[in-house]
Amino acid sequence: MSYILLVILNVVLVLLIKFALTKHKQPPNLPPGPPRVPIIGSIPFLPKKFRIKGRGLHTPKLFQYLTQKYGSVSYVWLGPVPTIVISGIKN
Repeated sequence: MSYILLVILNVVLVLLIKFALTKHKQPPNLPPGPPRVPIIGSIPFLPKKFRIKGRGLHTPKLFQYLTQKYGSVSYVWLGPVPTIVISGIKN
């Protein structure tokens, strides 16, 4: 009985990991941005220097980093919330 339960748990765990690590394709009309995983968004793919222990993300510096890496318009998932960052204006 315990072996069957162990096999079922392993199969479920493998499927969850596979689902979490598969690359989710963004629609082609969205700006560039870091990859994401379900529920936690792009946070694991952001540098740790933008995380404030116990308080979340330091968003001004994070947005500056996204601007440097992806351009003046970027797309990032902050947890389950999709966010488009616009950091410049055209003259």
